[in-house]
Amino acid sequence: MAGHLTISHTIRGEISGREDLYVDGEIEGKVLLEDAKIVIGPNGRVSADVEAREILVLGKVKGNLHGRDSVTIGRTGHVIGDVVTRYISVEDGAQVQGSLDVTRTEDTRVTAISENKAKAHYAD
Repeated sequence: MAGHLTISHTIRGEISGREDLYVDGEIEGKVLLEDAKIVIGPNGRVSADVEAREILVLGKVKGNLHGRDSVTIGRTGHVIGDVVTRYISVEDGAQVQGSLDVTRTEDTRVTAISENKAKAHYAD
């Protein structure tokens, strides 16, 4: 079951957990949801660094976003901060101020493993 912060909620501090979270209120601090998805709804206001498996922004975020699998910034989304992820989607009308780092780390690991095996094979 996903957590739900409504427009009447304001949280200051650190949020961590393993379940999906829908935010339509305010968060100030840090959000760490390693194996979960966070949705910042149209009324959501987040002043925090956010780290999650998936991030969907429909409201406003002031902070860095690190989406392990993906980050989606919807047409009503506004992000001020750097974004690091494997896959990104920015819809028409979305606003992003910061750098984007789209890194496919697993592809890099597979290549490195293949190169190491090749080196080990030729070393025989």
